[in-house]
Amino acid sequence: MSIDFLNSIDLITTISFVIFLISVSIFFYKIKKKKYKKWYINILIFRYFIFLLLITLLLNPILKFNLSETTKLMLGIFVDNSGSMKLHQQPMFNNFKSDLNNFFKKIETDNIPYESYLFDRSVSSFYQSGLNGNGLTTNLSEVAKNIDNNKNLYGALIFTDGVATEGVNPLKSFDEIKIPVHVVGIGSNKEMVDISIQTIDAPTVSFINDDINFKSIIKSEGVENKKATISLYQNRELIVSREIYLTNNLSLNEVDFLFKPKKIGNQEFEVRVSSFEDEVNIQNNRQRFNILILKNKYKVALLTGTPNKNTNLIKENLKKNERIEFDHYVKVADSEFRPSINSFWSNPYELIIFDNFPIKDQSFDFVRILGKKIIANNSSFFLIVGPNQNDDSLNKISALLDFNVVDFNETNSTFNWNFKFIEDFKSLPPLNNPFTLRLENKNIDTLAYFNNQNPLWVRNEKNKIRKVLFLSPEILKLKSSFLDSLERPSDLVLNISISWLLQISGSKESYFRLNKKRLQLGEVVNISGNRLSELKNFDESLILKVIKEGKEIENNEFDFNIDLKRWEYDYRPPSSGIYNYEIFYENDYSKLQTGEFEVMESKIELSNVFMNEFLLKNIALNTSANFKNWSEKDSIIANLSPKVKKEIRFMIAKFNENVVVAIILLFLFCAELYIRKNKGLL
Repeated sequence: MSIDFLNSIDLITTISFVIFLISVSIFFYKIKKKKYKKWYINILIFRYFIFLLLITLLLNPILKFNLSETTKLMLGIFVDNSGSMKLHQQPMFNNFKSDLNNFFKKIETDNIPYESYLFDRSVSSFYQSGLNGNGLTTNLSEVAKNIDNNKNLYGALIFTDGVATEGVNPLKSFDEIKIPVHVVGIGSNKEMVDISIQTIDAPTVSFINDDINFKSIIKSEGVENKKATISLYQNRELIVSREIYLTNNLSLNEVDFLFKPKKIGNQEFEVRVSSFEDEVNIQNNRQRFNILILKNKYKVALLTGTPNKNTNLIKENLKKNERIEFDHYVKVADSEFRPSINSFWSNPYELIIFDNFPIKDQSFDFVRILGKKIIANNSSFFLIVGPNQNDDSLNKISALLDFNVVDFNETNSTFNWNFKFIEDFKSLPPLNNPFTLRLENKNIDTLAYFNNQNPLWVRNEKNKIRKVLFLSPEILKLKSSFLDSLERPSDLVLNISISWLLQISGSKESYFRLNKKRLQLGEVVNISGNRLSELKNFDESLILKVIKEGKEIENNEFDFNIDLKRWEYDYRPPSSGIYNYEIFYENDYSKLQTGEFEVMESKIELSNVFMNEFLLKNIALNTSANFKNWSEKDSIIANLSPKVKKEIRFMIAKFNENVVVAIILLFLFCAELYIRKNKGLL
């Protein structure tokens, strides 16, 4: 411990200190010659101490001292508890547990302090009954992370076969480790021969004539300096193929293809990789996947009974969508349209929109023929009520839309209303509610409703036909009342309605795909879906629900990959069996997609039973440590000598910044003032 002064002793400080010493000498001389009262002496003593303290603080003194602390460091022992450990012939699993227990006793005899852990997909504390070889996967990168985060280790020892089935590249994980990581290899280093398709990366939905970029990762084991052929097929027809060169015993190779789809609809493709002699599993040499191929353009028919203030709004919205081509038929007489209605009957349309149409009661033949056209063309139907319609004009056509008109109000009364799920708009204008309806389909989804509980905006799907109703003639109000806003309710209603209605075109398949429909226990189910349109509010959460045997076991939100413009979800099933899944928006309970996948009893670990000597030796080499086979494990003890860590902490206390010094100074001032006040000197 030492005391230093940050400020040098200058002339003023020296003079002050000399004056202080002279005054102290005079003070004690007077005390000796003449008796003063005790309180007077106390005042002078306090004053001298204050003066001395202030002079000292001018020099900015610091107190330096150091503390040494010795910590006994530990050896971290990590034991592989994955399923492959039970399948090695040398050593057998029971012998491995017994010999491992004897190894622990030997290092305890040598007074080597240690911490022991089990690991498979994660790291946990070691306990004897927990060593059962039931781990689904092996994640060596988690072991590296645990070693790196534990600052009380002087070294590590890993017992493993080195077959990493999960996590990042183990060699990269151990690159940053600063302590030696010794490795004892388990099993035989004779590798199995297998080449497999690990991942498929392709859009789940695309448009006809657009280029599709397909990528796949091919994993090879036990194959060195050989060529493999990767091929892409559709309906047994070869689309494209490519050769890859396998250079290492264990390698991952990325292959990518660019191709154009030829057909519209849900198209199935198959990727295949050539097999090798003595390959243990050829089922993983091929994998199927689907891509939903959509039209570039959708045909829409807009039928207007009498042009009205809503007509331009609807046309403007249709024109904004580059994927929509629409024909506008306007009724100019009782039986005449411009252009001719014959074109409407002869052309197929994916979507039919009625704008203020019909304005008169239609014949049964008209309704029958329209119904046949909708079914034959698999057309969606959108009815936007107009100002010239009444209960008679909607009477017969209501059967196509699953509703009955209960009452018609001619008074143009307006009512407040609200969206069911959307909360983006604080003040919505009241709208005319001319019709009171009875909805015939119990599965109709009400998206907006009046305060009198009458429906305003509804949709439903029946027999694969989608339909939407907007039951107020004042949809233009939803634009005119929000002219200064970036978002308008009118755009939201039309965009969501048309987007939902057109999704049925050509196919009702959804946009999501599983990486595999049959998996080994321990593998991850990856579900992805592409973002196609800006018509939906993509800030809304997309939810995956997983169900097994009628019980919900997962309900969570998708992540959205901004770079790839797709939703992604990774899920690891906990056990074998059949799983069902549902995908839906958080505030929209109509299911976008449902399906199932199967998890087989066999574990991913069971297809990887060998010792990866190349990896284990490199981990030891890169950390300046030793690799030994299981039979040589005892010889590694000589390299495990215990170590201690000595830490010296240097501490500095600055008097100028010390609270205790400030308190003492304040106490001396207060004590002097107190005495002087009591003696009447203040």
